Amino acid sequence: MVLYGCTELEKNITFSKVLYNCKGSRYSLYSWAKDAPSLELPVNVGFPVGQEDNPIKYLGVSIHYADPSSEPDFSGMTLHITTERPKYLAGTFELGSYYTGYIPPGRNKVVVNMSCLYNKDFEIHPFAFRVHSHNLGKNGFK
Repeated sequence: MVLYGCTELEKNITFSKVLYNCKGSRYSLYSWAKDAPSLELPVNVGFPVGQEDNPIKYLGVSIHYADPSSEPDFSGMTLHITTERPKYLAGTFELGSYYTGYIPPGRNKVVVNMSCLYNKDFEIHPFAFRVHSHNLGKNGFK
């Protein structure tokens, strides 16, 4: 399940566009997968949405299933909306690799290293991370 923000909303949604119905830019705000712990933002932290100085004007939710017929779905999320600006603004910082997901025969462990250079002029305070490895990933960093 992915919560994302859009600058514009696509008016002509087709099956191929169901995953993300943004017309302009898309911003990942939160993602959750089966058996993952929930996330509650720290006190006084929030995602900016809808202000004139912020590009996110719409929110969307995308849910995809490995096997949609296997069991009833009771997943969901709770959003707390306010007109008051929080003390700290939340955001996501996405990393990716070109790793193809191939695990060689006879190996029970594969290490994929990723890093990036942060070169903004403001301080950030990471408080969580999320990997996209389905049920194969065991840890995110050491």
